[in-house]
Amino acid sequence: MYQPRHKVTLGQRLQQLFAHREARVAAIVLAAVASVVVLALIGFRAGRHGVLPNVEVGGVAVGGMDEATLRRTIQELASTRADHHVTVVRTAVGPLPSRSVSGTPQEMGFTVDVDATVRSVLAIGRQLNPVAALAEYHARFLPVPFSGTWMLTWQA
Repeated sequence: MYQPRHKVTLGQRLQQLFAHREARVAAIVLAAVASVVVLALIGFRAGRHGVLPNVEVGGVAVGGMDEATLRRTIQELASTRADHHVTVVRTAVGPLPSRSVSGTPQEMGFTVDVDATVRSVLAIGRQLNPVAALAEYHARFLPVPFSGTWMLTWQA
């Protein structure tokens, strides 16, 4: 088994590492870059109101809308598509065979939860995870449909 001749503490190792000028400069540059990224994320969140650009809900572009306009748009979408025929498919799981049910969402007891849909759309790009938030902001340059599709509630 390897046993070092002397033990070096973390503080001593950091002193040795930062004794070199290049390491100090690299640490300062790295801290500056990290600070710029954090400040940019804070600025994106504080300075951007409404829906981020290039967001779609149900094939309708909602990017740039404020909350009231978004709410009206989702209510209009929900009312115009309430009588559309849909098919819900359950794939086979274990001993249960696959099954499908067809009808309108209203016949099946589903309604669009407008409040939850508005919250979900407004939350795009505003996650607490800074890496995911930065990726969302970067992805806004390409059209990305809303992945949650619709927020539905079951009414028994």
